[in-house]
Amino acid sequence: MERMNDNEREDAFDSAFGGVDYTLPHEDREKYDLLTRLIEEELQPSDTIERFWAQDYVVLRWQKLRYEEFKCKVITCNRNLAVESILEKINLQEMPAGAEALALAVAKDSAAKLRKKASGAAQVASLLLAYGFDDRAIDAEAFLLSAAVIEALDRRIAAAQSREMKLLREFGSRREFARRARLLSAKVIDLSANTTTAEQAA
Repeated sequence: MERMNDNEREDAFDSAFGGVDYTLPHEDREKYDLLTRLIEEELQPSDTIERFWAQDYVVLRWQKLRYEEFKCKVITCNRNLAVESILEKINLQEMPAGAEALALAVAKDSAAKLRKKASGAAQVASLLLAYGFDDRAIDAEAFLLSAAVIEALDRRIAAAQSREMKLLREFGSRREFARRARLLSAKVIDLSANTTTAEQAA
């Protein structure tokens, strides 16, 4: 089988593996393609193995960006629950002992107003501020409610980071081996040439 040149290998790789879509339906494919170009320009893969590694690196980096976005989305989605949680705490201060169920019901009703009506939202927001709970406090409560999911996402981010570093080490080790092989090859060629010259002189 005839060996392909560099351009033929690149075209074959793109044809066979370049069309894989690693983005989710809501994600921006153009941003993914831009990330791919930037990383390939930085890593400069020299053969098929390095191209696969570069592609893996792109996927890992994209996953990390995705997980970071998920963290923000989780907190945002839990803001309504955070409002309910804070209102329940406020209501428990105002109600007699044993009225936990009522406090929760009132909190849910007030939080529903925050979602549905501007007047209700203003009323609830004023109540929260009166007790010292501003938007940052709501975000903090939403973060606490999201902590388990965020920790799980952080573990995935750390795993992706570890795999990224391993790939970079593989790049470095492989290229260092190739560099040393070229130097050794050059020394062997020089030695062979010197030996031939010496023999001819003799």
